[in-house]
Amino acid sequence: TVMSNGQATLRNLVMLSPLTGRYTLRLSAPGLGTVEATVWVTEGVPARLAFSKEPSRLTDNEMPLEDQPVLLLEDVAGNHVMEPSVVALVVRTQIVPASPNSTGFDKPVLFDEGLFRFMGLLLKASYGTTYNFVFALDPVPEWAVANVTSRPIMAVPCTETYFYRIGGLKCEPCVAGATCNSTSVLLTQRGYWRVDNVTSSFVQCKEPSACPGNMTDDTCAPGFRGVLCQVCEAGRSGTGCAECGSAMRTWAILLALSLLYLGLILFSIVSALAKDEGAKKKADQLLIKQFTQYFQTLGILSDLFGGLIQTLTSTARAVSTVSVPVATIQCAFPGIGPFDLFRFTMLLPTLSAALACLVILATVVRRRFFRDADLSPVTFILRQVEKVRKKKDVSPQSPKPPKRRRPKRLIALICVNVTLYFLYPTLVQTAADMNSCDTYDFGYGPRRFLSTDYSIDCDGPEYSFNRLLSIGFIVGYGFGIPLAFRMAGRLVHHFGGVTLELGTFAFLMGGYRVEHRYWEAVNMMKKMILIFLVTYITHASFRAYTVMWVLMAFTMYSYFAQPTTFKVANQLETLTALVVTMSAALSLPVSLLELEWSNGLNDFQYPFWLNWPLAILFAGINGCLVVIFALALGREMLPQLAAPLLKVLKKEQVPPAIARWTKLKTSHNAVLRLGQKVSTAGPSAEQSAAQVECSLIEREQPSEKVLDPVRFDGPVTVSQIAITLPGSAPQTTDFQQNTLTHFEKSKDLNRGSEASGTTQTTDLQQNPLTHFEKS
Repeated sequence: TVMSNGQATLRNLVMLSPLTGRYTLRLSAPGLGTVEATVWVTEGVPARLAFSKEPSRLTDNEMPLEDQPVLLLEDVAGNHVMEPSVVALVVRTQIVPASPNSTGFDKPVLFDEGLFRFMGLLLKASYGTTYNFVFALDPVPEWAVANVTSRPIMAVPCTETYFYRIGGLKCEPCVAGATCNSTSVLLTQRGYWRVDNVTSSFVQCKEPSACPGNMTDDTCAPGFRGVLCQVCEAGRSGTGCAECGSAMRTWAILLALSLLYLGLILFSIVSALAKDEGAKKKADQLLIKQFTQYFQTLGILSDLFGGLIQTLTSTARAVSTVSVPVATIQCAFPGIGPFDLFRFTMLLPTLSAALACLVILATVVRRRFFRDADLSPVTFILRQVEKVRKKKDVSPQSPKPPKRRRPKRLIALICVNVTLYFLYPTLVQTAADMNSCDTYDFGYGPRRFLSTDYSIDCDGPEYSFNRLLSIGFIVGYGFGIPLAFRMAGRLVHHFGGVTLELGTFAFLMGGYRVEHRYWEAVNMMKKMILIFLVTYITHASFRAYTVMWVLMAFTMYSYFAQPTTFKVANQLETLTALVVTMSAALSLPVSLLELEWSNGLNDFQYPFWLNWPLAILFAGINGCLVVIFALALGREMLPQLAAPLLKVLKKEQVPPAIARWTKLKTSHNAVLRLGQKVSTAGPSAEQSAAQVECSLIEREQPSEKVLDPVRFDGPVTVSQIAITLPGSAPQTTDFQQNTLTHFEKSKDLNRGSEASGTTQTTDLQQNPLTHFEKS
């Protein structure tokens, strides 16, 4: 400012936003010195609210904020207004966004000693949302006080092993099958699956390799897709979704399996049609059936186990049952669906009709063109050797006995019962599987999927129709096949007697006692019950206990029934049942662990430390039984295999065993057949003829004419025997008056010579005659 007339006038002096307090104004001019003036700045009119202390940034949603907010009034220069002109001032708080469960924010706070002090504010912060407090002063005339907003406030972060849900108010422990990282993002562990990136439901995959882990949604490993990654992508099939390979390889495998199964069934049909009654009464065929049933039962129990034992039992099922190669068929026919495979399997029994036609055609061709031929290579070679030997032997040979032809309807019936025997476990298991659904909750309510194919929704309309079909097949096959076996046997027995019944159902009844000749129906029912228990009982330990109880019940029944005519077969029947029961017991440790672990944080996974010990114990128990079966079969089959060769090498026939009835009112002796050929013995070989209950035995010269025998199992009481001599009336002996107490068994050492040989007498009172075969 320029001094004028010795005076300087200062105008428009302004202090911009000064803080309150004392200020000194210095005025100076050159040569005149300095003059000072004191200026006091006081607080102005309140212009805004400000924080003296900000609220806490984090809330645990349980306790009030650790730092409660403190507010003050400021003027435009930011000076703390301590003594406003209006004393009754009120500040109110608002939460943005709203938090309904928060407390303490509805109370107004009064101005006290220049501050607004808040107390007891509890913010319920939802995870994933940030909040702000907005403080506002109640309106005051002539004042324009601005509101103040707090810094963002959120819920306290979770620890590493916890996660939060968006909108939740607290941290939660990490769920089973998930990997947590303190946020709301959950990743799948290896072997687990989730339907999307929102749900917190993680489900263990049946095939661990299909679920790679570290995924936020339903992503599967390459080659897998669908629910729980249980469905294979195009060009893959099987449990592991392996690549199908070339079409030639697929069709070669399918053809090989088909020929293998057909060969097994045809071999069994030919064996059942064999007219060698002596061969049918051998124990080897019965032992083979017992061994097959043993493997089938282990295969049925496969789902009780896990790890290596499940692999072993699945292999046993594959080699003992005619099963449908689903994986191979899916590769050969890419468009085929699970319902198509189900219907195809249910129609497999029609295969028996085709086999019956094939066998009948082969029988007709052989009768017309190869009447006396035996097409087996071993028998052909032996017969050629025999022909060379017979050329040197000029002794008269006996004419071959005429062969009785089996009716075509009986051939068809035999083909049916043999085919159904091998198909029965597969038919019942497939029908039961179509009624078995697995239920899961992926976080949006329960959903059901077909146990054998998770691409099928059990609540869909197409499944409902096929489920009704499967129920009909369960009744028709599961209960119908054993019942039909019983009814067909009774029907054949009614028209043709027990002889025709045993001959027609020789494959199923062979080796069993007459009163237990339907024992195979009992075995079928046992398999069906086990299939139902394993398929429909989901509680692991209860399922294992129930299976063991059922197996023990059948074991006791078998032990007391002694159903077969062979001691070794009865012993193996009981031993097999015990071994299968012990094998089922090995599933108990795993089922109990599964029950215990399912209540914890993690789903059950088959423990590695239990896998090998149980597998070794299982293999040891069942391996011993397999060795016992092999020894028993070797003992039965080796003599039969070696007999034809020894017969040719020794150049002699095996002499027949001869049994003589004693105490007969005739000079001639009736003859009992004891396992080999039938002979008669009497004073004159040319005049001997015996008739036993209308079954004729004739002995002409050195040759014999033998009719088909009839087998009686169990004690048999012979009341009469009629002996007819040529040119005379029949003579009848009453055994009620003439008790048969002894019989003599002689073995001719030189054919044609009755004088030489050895004779053995058996006391029938001490050694009861429990079986005999009449011819």
